[in-house]
Amino acid sequence: MENKIVKLYRLMRAINQEIVRSVNSSTPYDEALFFGNLCDIVVEHFVKFAFIGFYIKSINKIVPAYYPKKSPDNMYLEYLKFLEIPLDESDIRSKGPIATCFKTNSVVIIEDIEKDPRMIPWKEEALKRGFRSSATIPIRKNGDVIGVFGMYADEVNFFQEEERSLLEELSLDIGMTLNAIKTRWLLQAVESGLSSYMELFIITDNDGNILYVGDKTLKVFGYDKSELLGKKIDVLYNYKDILDYKNLDVVSQGKEHNGIVLFKTKQSKNIYVDLAVIPVADDNFIFIGKDVSKEKSLEEQLYFLLNQDPVTGLFSYSFLMAELDMHVRRAVEMRELGR
Repeated sequence: MENKIVKLYRLMRAINQEIVRSVNSSTPYDEALFFGNLCDIVVEHFVKFAFIGFYIKSINKIVPAYYPKKSPDNMYLEYLKFLEIPLDESDIRSKGPIATCFKTNSVVIIEDIEKDPRMIPWKEEALKRGFRSSATIPIRKNGDVIGVFGMYADEVNFFQEEERSLLEELSLDIGMTLNAIKTRWLLQAVESGLSSYMELFIITDNDGNILYVGDKTLKVFGYDKSELLGKKIDVLYNYKDILDYKNLDVVSQGKEHNGIVLFKTKQSKNIYVDLAVIPVADDNFIFIGKDVSKEKSLEEQLYFLLNQDPVTGLFSYSFLMAELDMHVRRAVEMRELGR
């Protein structure tokens, strides 16, 4: 019988080849294809069955999403219906290997499915299919656990502590590949379209250092590429209306930021930008936006025409009456409250 470590290294080699194909493919290669191929490779080279499941926040469950397309027996695929795992602490299934792997962000090994109490909810169905041991590894994306990769072998003690380091390495490789796939196709999309017509298109690292600047951005802001690459993005801020980079939800919570922000060109000309800041792979951020300076100017002119006399510049009668009415109503409300 082939040594387990040899089989595991052979598996790692096959997965590494898949990683190289996924990252360097000349045609679009998405995550779904990558996950599906991973399941096929693991079953072909290493274990009896495998699946990949993801956490669905709306139902607070881990739900199977990918499995081996080449699986010879539907009996194995039917096991998937037992792998929808609730994370509610009151449910015994939340104490099993899949939920534990997800919640602790660590590899979980079951050396003997028949004897391990953590497998009680699945023991009967697992043994019926010849599953004798299992390993579950976390799937991470941008540093966060998004799902699990479960493997089932037909031997007791097939997964042991000596294989743990290689399984952890596999988990890291998958996470880096997901980030690389996203980054590669993002940058290709940048080169092919967005950066050519968006007035602001910049990619930064987590500290705001500029890694990429779109050609139109250089033209609009009057800089050469060498003047911006490696610099902090705040070199473009107008400090009368500075965007506090470090306090953005996009940085602190991984959320997208949207809003109109005042920037300045190299010649200190003000530019209002309808800005979105979007987190992407490897702790990078995209600053993307359209110049809305004309719209902002028209808005200010409209406000002036509505509320100020175009000759004297004084506030108009209608504006003053509206302000007076507001203050009177506020005074009445305060009096009724006894203040």
